[in-house]
Amino acid sequence: VKELNTKINTKLAETENLETVELRTLVEVGEDLVGLFKSGNSLVGFSKDKIFKIDKGSKSIEEIKGKNDTKSASVYDKWAFVNLGSEVYKIDLVNGNSEKAISGEKATDIAVFLGNVYLLGNDQIFKHTPFEGGYGDGTNYLIEGVQFDSASRFAIDGSIWVTRGDQILNYLRGEKKDFAINGLTGGDLKLGAIFTEADTDSLYVVDTLNSALLVIGKDGIYGKSYQSPQFKNATNLVVDEAGGKVYLAVGNKVLEADL
Repeated sequence: VKELNTKINTKLAETENLETVELRTLVEVGEDLVGLFKSGNSLVGFSKDKIFKIDKGSKSIEEIKGKNDTKSASVYDKWAFVNLGSEVYKIDLVNGNSEKAISGEKATDIAVFLGNVYLLGNDQIFKHTPFEGGYGDGTNYLIEGVQFDSASRFAIDGSIWVTRGDQILNYLRGEKKDFAINGLTGGDLKLGAIFTEADTDSLYVVDTLNSALLVIGKDGIYGKSYQSPQFKNATNLVVDEAGGKVYLAVGNKVLEADL
């Protein structure tokens, strides 16, 4: 009886931490989006060959020519960094000028932190440090390589957080740290896009299998789940933690919801 009561209370606690959200269309662009990021008070969306600067207030869209066959992207300062798989181009978000920044490593995802460019490979993370006139050759960030999967994505807040299957892997200065999701029980997970920043308290990660957004503390403690059918097809997300908003790239739309 005690065991059954414990199970019931656990399930009730999970139910209290599960909320359905209504995602609304913020803007619609002409092509499917492969990435979504913030730049100041604006959003920047990426399709396979275009960049869209989106004003959240007026919902106006400014289109910039991107690079053909963009796989993933990132934004730092006034620059967009687009990953074509084995090449990275740096594009000025003000005037649209572009230049090749990096070539060589095959990468599935890209992130820029404090000017350094990080590329997520199949079994390694490559770090490129800027110098006058360009970027240096990539160095292996991970002390020990690890096999990621095709759906793995990453985010950086000083530490690097990488999704892999039902796990989130945490690295600091190239060393794998002990990290596990605690308090989330029952059911399988398939984690994809992840969002966090240095001034963000939590990790926000899309579970495509259960079409949910999971909120997980940086200590690993599960906080809450938001569910919507749209999460299943999300390619990227931006979270305004202070403002209580999430923005989602789904198909050719940017959706928003209150958290």
